[in-house]
Amino acid sequence: MIDDNAPSLTITDPTNGTTIESKNVTISWEGSDQDSEINHYEIKIDAEDWIKVGLDTEYTINNIDEGIHEVEVKVIDLFQTFRIESVIFSIVHSEDTIPTLSIPGFTIFITLLPIVLIPLLHNFKKKKA
Repeated sequence: MIDDNAPSLTITDPTNGTTIESKNVTISWEGSDQDSEINHYEIKIDAEDWIKVGLDTEYTINNIDEGIHEVEVKVIDLFQTFRIESVIFSIVHSEDTIPTLSIPGFTIFITLLPIVLIPLLHNFKKKKA
């Protein structure tokens, strides 16, 4: 039997043009083949190498840099016929990735803490002297 029909593949999440406020992104997809079975899936981000993920239909990419990224998913059937689909999305690291000090009633961003504390400590030393 010869299988000339490529399997079907749809990336379900994220969708094209999505902006994601996280350093970690889970890519999800669906695939099928009418003439044979799926052998395996592969995934890659930007210009990296393909990663074989077996029959899993999702993969989490961790610690992604800010910017625009392209993820490609490849489905390969038992006859080595394949299809590739891609999605382009943006990563914007949200403010919740900035270290914070939470005190009931308000939150202080750690990056702003020295600007507030140094003058207070300076004034405290002047009064003590």
